[in-house]
Amino acid sequence: MKHFRWIAISVLLVFLAACGAGGGAPTLSISPSSTTVTAGGAPVNFSATLTGASGTINWSLTGPGSLSATSGTSTAYTPPASVASATSATLTATSGSLTATASITINPPPTITVAGKVVGINNQPVNGVPVVISGRPSVITAADGTFSVAGVTAPYDATVVNATTKQSIVYKGLTRSDPTLLFVGSTPGTSQSATLSGTISGGAFTPNQPADHTTKVVFASAEASGSDTLSGAVSGAYNLGTVSWFGPATTTGTIHALQWQRDAGGLPTDYKGYGTKTGVALSNGGAFPGQNVALTNVAEANLSGSVSVPTGYTLSGKVLSASFSPNANVQVLTDSTATNNFSYVTPNIGGATMLLAATATKPAVAQVISYKAGLAPNATGVSLNIPAAPELGLPANAATNITPSIDFSWSAFSGGVYLVYFNGPGSQPDYYVVTTATTTRIPDLSSLGLALPPATSYSWQIYAFAPFASVDAAAGPEGFLAGIVSVPSSDRSIALTNSRTFTTAP
Repeated sequence: MKHFRWIAISVLLVFLAACGAGGGAPTLSISPSSTTVTAGGAPVNFSATLTGASGTINWSLTGPGSLSATSGTSTAYTPPASVASATSATLTATSGSLTATASITINPPPTITVAGKVVGINNQPVNGVPVVISGRPSVITAADGTFSVAGVTAPYDATVVNATTKQSIVYKGLTRSDPTLLFVGSTPGTSQSATLSGTISGGAFTPNQPADHTTKVVFASAEASGSDTLSGAVSGAYNLGTVSWFGPATTTGTIHALQWQRDAGGLPTDYKGYGTKTGVALSNGGAFPGQNVALTNVAEANLSGSVSVPTGYTLSGKVLSASFSPNANVQVLTDSTATNNFSYVTPNIGGATMLLAATATKPAVAQVISYKAGLAPNATGVSLNIPAAPELGLPANAATNITPSIDFSWSAFSGGVYLVYFNGPGSQPDYYVVTTATTTRIPDLSSLGLALPPATSYSWQIYAFAPFASVDAAAGPEGFLAGIVSVPSSDRSIALTNSRTFTTAP
């Protein structure tokens, strides 16, 4: 009797152990079971776990978005590009008769108010032109060039159009709330001008300058700059002629004068004097003679280093300037030799730095100019590396049947932002596109009165600027202005490709 009782107890224990070790109903679960995403955001990974059974797991989605896979143990959910308001979706996993769900909340992306400014090539505000932010209704710039658009989802495109001059520019992929949009080709505002003259004394003027000497005179203010060069055996009288500027009716700046002796190749060998005259005020329409500057002795130093160029390029020349302020640059030499190594005698003036520029050319392809700024006059081992310019890809030269749906492509410019220029003949529209991509299309601006004309011959080329990390950086307060109309105050490379032609579709 005890024997049978022991057998019964043993069978019960085995049964209970089997139940505890994996018995019970099979289950199916999803991880995560819920999540919140932003429309246009990155995919979210989900995984399913099947317990106590085996079989294929299938996925389905109810609501907006898409799945990377409809079967397997995992899938990735990609939110929709946009939603008008908070929206729900349900992700379902099934295996046989088992079902599990995960809830997904999709929120609209956050919006910003874009409060920007449109300026011309002269850095003056552009008044009364429409600005379109990513297809929203256009707004018109105020007298100070400003505009504001609320409720913008980043990234966004900003388009400026002048239907009268038939010019346009599109900035692609902006995210900043305060862009400065350079309207290339526009020079708004009132032009002011004045004449400026005087006498340079001291240095090697005894009373005339020796034949192998040069004196450079520069006026610079926040708005204006002008220069005169006294070369050879001449008196110290200088005349900057008409100094022009945009903006206020008056401008106040400084006159810089630097004198040096040249060798047979035109390079400086000895600096004879430097002088300034500060607080020089010019007013529109005025003549300002008697702006005399006395030169005093200048210490000298030596700047040396090398320039490297990409394969297939030729070093076209080097230029060295003494920089006293953003607009006050005295060019002391032009070295047209193709020699990579250099050693130049420099003026060692307190507060001044040297600006080295070098140009490299790839025949029939492109040209690049690179700047090395803020150099000490006695710097050694200076290394200026010129990058390869972008090269035009497609369409081929003289292509036909071009429409706004055709891609234009080019090779990369290291760390660069591209200003793509589509140039129409005569009174036909011009289009500019600012992008970090290496492909773009002619903007379709027909709704803004700048439709691409049929059967018309156009040309296109690329200006490239580096270093700009993004289009946002190019739309900063200085943006493209440094290098287009002013001398860069920091290291910069600027490339220009040769142009190609194409004909638009009939």
